[in-house]
Amino acid sequence: MPDDNGQALHDRYGQVLLKLLIGLAFALVIVQLLLHYEPSRPYLSPIQQMEGVPVNEPNVNDWMGENTPSLLHRSS
Repeated sequence: MPDDNGQALHDRYGQVLLKLLIGLAFALVIVQLLLHYEPSRPYLSPIQQMEGVPVNEPNVNDWMGENTPSLLHRSS
């Protein structure tokens, strides 16, 4: 008898997991389709919300450092 309860719980757990997996796949497809629909993009993507906002681009020397040797440009 205890083995039957364990098997029933295992089967139920598998059914719930399968439903969850199918639900997540369905949600992924719906979100991808909504991202292709232009008016819904600002509600789903923070990138679309930031479109047109000016960004102060950092100077390359700020993160590269003054004395850091470059692998692309060799000094003669």
